[in-house]
Amino acid sequence: MRKYRKNTPTANAGQKPEGPKQHTATQGPKVLEPSDIPRDYIIDTLGSMNIFISKDSRLKKDRLRHRLEKGLDASQRYTGIFGDAKAVVNPPDYPAWPDNQDLEAAMDRRVWGGFMKHEEDQPVGFMRLRELILSLVKAQKQGKHTVIFAEGSTALIVKMLGICAPKVTRPLIVVGYMSVSGTKQVNLADLLKRLIPEDQQSSVTRVFTTTSEQNLFWHLLNQNGNRLPPSFQPEGLGEGYQAGFVLPICQLSMEDVGRLNKSEGCVMCGNPSRAVCTRCMDTDYCMCQKEHWKEHKVLCRSISELPWMMVTLQPSLHAFVTGINRYYDLDDGLKTTQSDSQPSAPLNIHGEKYHLLKLQLSLGNIDDPHFLVYDRYRSFQLLFRPDDNHLTFAIAVQAMDGYPKMYRWAKREGDWDWSICFALGPDKDPRW
Repeated sequence: MRKYRKNTPTANAGQKPEGPKQHTATQGPKVLEPSDIPRDYIIDTLGSMNIFISKDSRLKKDRLRHRLEKGLDASQRYTGIFGDAKAVVNPPDYPAWPDNQDLEAAMDRRVWGGFMKHEEDQPVGFMRLRELILSLVKAQKQGKHTVIFAEGSTALIVKMLGICAPKVTRPLIVVGYMSVSGTKQVNLADLLKRLIPEDQQSSVTRVFTTTSEQNLFWHLLNQNGNRLPPSFQPEGLGEGYQAGFVLPICQLSMEDVGRLNKSEGCVMCGNPSRAVCTRCMDTDYCMCQKEHWKEHKVLCRSISELPWMMVTLQPSLHAFVTGINRYYDLDDGLKTTQSDSQPSAPLNIHGEKYHLLKLQLSLGNIDDPHFLVYDRYRSFQLLFRPDDNHLTFAIAVQAMDGYPKMYRWAKREGDWDWSICFALGPDKDPRW
């Protein structure tokens, strides 16, 4: 790894580019615009971060990308490291990463809740981005300092230029990056030979990466690179490369999940809201209420017409032995309980908004009948027992209609109390 140096800024340093520089085939690489990330891929990526947006949403692409930027910052714990989302990062201000400290372990910020995701499916979106970042570290361990993420005629070239430690447990890897595309005149293989000198070929490795994955990675590098000061020009950057950096990323904390799932304006398109549904008084709209009615009508009817019952949930010993949220990173400030018999109330990420709960009836122990209850994000995992109200429990069992699970609308009323509408569930059960 090279050391840093401060140089006179280049003409474009410190300015946010609209995309990588464009070149003709005779000049060199043709670079892909970050806006090439397909809309559905952005939504899928947000979903893999527990930020859920319907593909029927009319949210504009710039709003989706803004939500993605916030999600990526949350996954990096950016404000936790630097104090402010707008903080300028100057790598020479931080100590070098110690040679005797395991870089791969420090970058592999897995939280145990993340182990449950995509066990059978191929990693998508955020999970795949995390793999690409780790592939840089694995390449570095093998003496490879440049990684070409490529598929077909497109490639993202990333070379590691230095490592510092803004926090003792948080490495920051400075990189140079360039997104390129082959043309009819110059194919990608020949283009890469031009861009990477022959004496550096031995330090290069390749990783198969789709164009959408490349652009997502480019988006992260560009987002971080815009935070570098104009005076910072790392040694070995090279012509045509932009400077950026990567930090460890992991699943979002429940506070961030709740914050980034809140609707900003109209629930359908994100524009400033002009009205609220007059039946349920729960959903904001601009002019999209008619288009959203098919999705909204079940909740609306549940709120405005059907009976709701108060339910007191209890902690699950399995879920609350430590009291640590399943998506907390070790540096997030662990939230532990005083004892197993006195767990703290789960975090309320929904506020006063209605939300779906999944209730699963336990069939294993007839001496301890109960429901396992959790929300879409598993921000809590609680038990509903008949201890305090046998009638409500019996109504819930009857609502199951012979099935072992059901989804019902609910609203948080206290630390352990929810009001739940057992009379009606969504038209179609969600897949969680």
